[in-house]
Formats: sequence, C-alpha cells, structure tokens
Amino acid sequence: MVTEEKLQIPHSEQPYPYYAEDEIDLSELLAVLWRRKMTIMLTTIGIAGLALIFCLISTKQYLVTAQITPGVSNYNNEGDPIRLMTTNDLEGWFDKEAYLTVLKGILNEEELRRVKIGASAPRGSNVVSLELYWPEKKKGEEILDVVLDSMSNINNSTLVLGKSLQVPMSIIEEGISRRENSLKQLEIEKEKLEREIQLKTYDLQVAKESIKAVEEKFVRTSQLINDLSKELRDIKKNTGALISLRNELAKRSGADKLSLLMYTNIIQQNISYNTQIRQQITNLNTRIVDLELSKNVKQNKLKKIEDNIKTLQVKKDQELPLKKARLKTEIATLTAKKAALSPIEVVQAPFSSLRPVKPKTVMIVTLGVVVGAFMGIFMAFILEFISSNREKITGTQGRQ
Repeated sequence: MVTEEKLQIPHSEQPYPYYAEDEIDLSELLAVLWRRKMTIMLTTIGIAGLALIFCLISTKQYLVTAQITPGVSNYNNEGDPIRLMTTNDLEGWFDKEAYLTVLKGILNEEELRRVKIGASAPRGSNVVSLELYWPEKKKGEEILDVVLDSMSNINNSTLVLGKSLQVPMSIIEEGISRRENSLKQLEIEKEKLEREIQLKTYDLQVAKESIKAVEEKFVRTSQLINDLSKELRDIKKNTGALISLRNELAKRSGADKLSLLMYTNIIQQNISYNTQIRQQITNLNTRIVDLELSKNVKQNKLKKIEDNIKTLQVKKDQELPLKKARLKTEIATLTAKKAALSPIEVVQAPFSSLRPVKPKTVMIVTLGVVVGAFMGIFMAFILEFISSNREKITGTQGRQ
C-alpha cells in the first residue's frame, strides 16, 4: 500500500532518490479495475454502441472496379502496335477529375460532388486499376462504363490523344473499304465466269452433237460402201458367168444371133453399172476421208472447249475462293486493328462487389470496443482517484 512517508535509500546504494510512493502495486490496480468494472463495461458498451449506430445509419457503399491500359495509337510498317500514352497519363487524367465533364449528363450536382474515381498502377505494371465507391451497384457500374466509353471513343474522347487517332483510323477504314470493293468485284467476276461456263457448256454440247452426227454419217457411208462393194462383187460374178455362157453359145454352130446380142447387151450393162458403182465407192471413200477430217477438227474444237471449261471452273472454284478468303482475312485483321485503335484498352470491365464494403462494420465496432475499453479504464482510474482523494481535496478547499 502506498504510504505518505518518503523512504530515502542511501546514496551509496541508489544513485537517484527513491520514494515508496513511486511504487506501482499491480494487485491494487487490478482491484481498482474490478471495483470500477461497471464503469468500464458501460463505457465500452456505449462507445461500441455508438460505433454500431454509426454503421447502421451510414450509407452503404459498393466498390466498383475496372482495369485499363494505354491503348494502341498507331501501327508501324511491320504492323506492330504503337502505344503513345503511359499509365502516368491515365492516372493524371483521373487525378484532374476530367471525367466530371463526361458524367454531367447522367449525374445531378450532388452526385457529381460525391463521385471520386481513384486510379493507380503498380510500379512496373502497364495496367491502371480504377476504384469507385457508390451506394448503388448498377449505377456505379454505369458511371464507370460511361467514363470508359468516352475515353475509348476517339471522336468524343476527352483525352488529348483521342483526336490524333483519327488519321490512322481513316487509313484503316480506307483499307477495309478497298478490300470490301474487291470482294464485290470477285462476286461479279464469279457471276461472269458462271455465264461463260454455261456458254462453253452449251458449245460443248453442240460440238458433241456435231461429232455424233459426223460419226453417224461415217457409219452410214461405210455401210453404203460395204453394200456397194458386195453388189459390185455380185455384178462381177454375174458378168463373168454371162460372158462364159455367151462364149459357149458363140462356139455352137447355128447359134441364135439374137441371144448372143442379148447376152452382149446385158454384159455391157453390167460393165457400165460396175463402173458406176466403182465411181460411187470412190466418191464415198472420198467422203469418208472428209468425214474423218471433219471429225478430227471437231474433236480438237471439243478438246479446246473442255480445256476452257476446266480453266474457268478452276478459276471459279479455286482461285476466286482463295482470293476471297485472303481478302476476308485481311478485312478481319484490319477490323481487329481498328477495334484496338483507341486511347485506352479495357482489360477488365466495370464490376461491383457483391456486398457493401463501406462502412466496415466489424472493424469499426471492434475499434469502438477497444477505444471504449481504454476510455473505460481511464475513467475508472479518474473516478478512483477522485474517490480516494475526495477528503484531501475537500480539506484543502476548506482551508482555503
């Protein structure tokens, strides 16, 4: 127990003055805390209750986040992207609150005063993280969406770099337009080839029918030659028999001159008819040669037509599709480059937290309990001091 007497320790044993009242009795402190436990508890509960009430009446806020990176500003001769902006430029744009101009159309004056979009990029990173605290999830996402859309639009972008992107954008659009026109020309060329193939196919059919007609004439002429040759053989045989009969009749005495004359006349007719048939066969053989020559000419023409059709078909079915595929690939590449041509590139679209992140109820209430406990302990010692020294304080005031 602390006494009022000052116990001085010999100077040889203690370099500094020591007083008994400077001692701290831990058991006495614990006893004070126990006696004033209600004060400590009430103070702790009161401060924690105030912290809880603050959390309950405070507006809950969701955290809306997004990530962006400097966009493609142009392309070099090899087609590689060029990025002129830096993360510092983007952070500076948000630090200047340039987004407020964009948000005037969707937020009122009070909301404009409350909106604050934070932007930060880790050292060495090319990605800028955006943070917005807002009481409504969808509204917060809409705010960031509007800001990012405005930054991405080269025509409406508030970034200085936005307008400079119009030149490479127009070059890319011109390239896309040229290739789209080439695709249309390919379609026209395809239709033209189809018409040519139809005409050539018709010519091919006509040529085949012409060759077929020549072949039929050739067959008929050959058959006629065979028939005439057979008839010629029969006439020759018949003529030989008539000559033999006439000669035998002429050797007989008293032969009938009229019969001899008839035989002679028939033989002459056969010889004359034989000559005619031979001439017909000769003419028919000449015609056979002409037909073969005509057939060869028509077959050569047919082959040329078939070759032309094959060439046109290859052009239509192989060359044009390859050109078309190449143009479509180039258009897709240019379209992708056009889409990537933007002051910024959105890495992560705006996304809000599932639950409110402010106020942090657990942390605030816990802090209230700790602060309340310390304040309760402080109040306990103050009250104990006043209670213990009340008589001294009263006596001192009475003497005064």
